[in-house]
Amino acid sequence: MIVRLRLIALLAATSSLYGCAQISALASKIRPSKDAATPSEAKSEGAKERVAPIAVSQGDVVDSVTVDGVVRAEKRLEIRADRAMKIAKKHAAVMAPVKTGDRLIEVDKTEILKRLADLDERLRRSRIDMNTLDVQLAHKRKLVERKAALQAKDVVPLRELEEAQRDLRIEENNQATKRLDFQKLEAELAEAQNQAKAADVVSPMNGLIAEVTGGNDVREGDVVAVVVDPSRFSLWALVDEQNRLRLKVGEKAQVVLEAASDKELSGVVGEIGVTPERGAMGGVKNFQVRVDFDAKGIDLAEGYRGKVTFVFAQARAVTMIPRAAIRRSGDKAFALVRKAGSLGSGAALEAIEVGVEGALDAEVKSGLAVGDTVMVGY
Repeated sequence: MIVRLRLIALLAATSSLYGCAQISALASKIRPSKDAATPSEAKSEGAKERVAPIAVSQGDVVDSVTVDGVVRAEKRLEIRADRAMKIAKKHAAVMAPVKTGDRLIEVDKTEILKRLADLDERLRRSRIDMNTLDVQLAHKRKLVERKAALQAKDVVPLRELEEAQRDLRIEENNQATKRLDFQKLEAELAEAQNQAKAADVVSPMNGLIAEVTGGNDVREGDVVAVVVDPSRFSLWALVDEQNRLRLKVGEKAQVVLEAASDKELSGVVGEIGVTPERGAMGGVKNFQVRVDFDAKGIDLAEGYRGKVTFVFAQARAVTMIPRAAIRRSGDKAFALVRKAGSLGSGAALEAIEVGVEGALDAEVKSGLAVGDTVMVGY
């Protein structure tokens, strides 16, 4: 709106020089570049267009894009719960330095201790049952030996020996089953004891605490803490598909962080995402781009925000005009021009060669000179 008002003011200020009729006639010759119309096509609709004169100037034109980003550590380890647990106490705070093995979270061991006590009692009873079976089994083996000796002398019938042998086999099978159950209980107890020892969450490396779970009830697989290496941070930014195709790994970028807003940091594109992020707005696909930068002397933490500027092309001290003054027909570019030093208020459509195009201005390589005037539609 501000730009439009400015153009209206310029138009009003110059109407006495050019005359409303002449400006209207010029506007009827061609439409702005966004319609990609030829001069002949514009004659029927051009009467609707209003134009304002802008002087051709000299300056810098930069083709760039600036996007928001978030600081992330290059090396970060997420600690996930290997089981459901209840947190008793948190020993670490965000941004606190930690060393390998430091306790970050103390887990409530009430349930684990109950399970240990239960397993220990079951093992005690199973051990008693095993001892009883051993005694019974030894007795039955001796009984079978005696009956076998007596049967060899025809003192007892063969049927009694076979019954004793069958009872022995049943007892041996019972003992084997009980032994397997006992071994399983031993394994469960050993696992529970290990869980009790490793129940607390400890740091897997030296670094800084980036995140600590906010709740006390944790499900299996939940992230309970994140530890990062503070020696190397990067800025992660979302870039749309069109600009992503223009980026290359290794290209330079400029980074400005909230933590150092008065300082522009030199960065390098370190990684360009290949999978679009979810939740595209209006069909526009966005991709993650990692920019590495030197943060020496800056106190950083994960989650800090910043901006990164990617410069695709630039031209210094060149002839330039507003992009809105460019009219296109196919691959050709034109401008409605009043040449410097020309008599009267007439303007003509001139072919121009466009170079670097920025957000608002464009470089003109040929066809115009400083001092000329172009007509900008609005």
